[in-house]
Amino acid sequence: MILFEVSYNTIEFAFAKASRIAEVEERLGTYLSMIQPYLRDHNHELQGWGVNPNWAKNDNRPVKSPRYKMLMNFLELSKAKNDPFFHDYPEYGSFICGSQVQLDVSKTSYSRVLNAFNQIEGPKAVLLANS
Repeated sequence: MILFEVSYNTIEFAFAKASRIAEVEERLGTYLSMIQPYLRDHNHELQGWGVNPNWAKNDNRPVKSPRYKMLMNFLELSKAKNDPFFHDYPEYGSFICGSQVQLDVSKTSYSRVLNAFNQIEGPKAVLLANS
């Protein structure tokens, strides 16, 4: 499945289950080998580099959906509040780029997998700070 995430600047790929992460990488490689040449012909490119370097030039309006309207309304609260909880870029959700992975985990291994991911959270934050 291919869909837009928050704005038309961010695209999301959802893949069916695979027995190996390398299978998903191969599928993504196949998609990108077809998509990137087309996008480059139109001065675009799919990237996963954290904050889009052209964020200030993009049309950062969110996709029109109730979910994203709710998200953007919440982020807009930062303009009315003088609170360190909020930052100065409430529209960030429409111009960030990144990668995320969701794993299917069985009920019997859920606790073990959750604990393993909690243990790597610190190094992951350092290694992937801009993703």
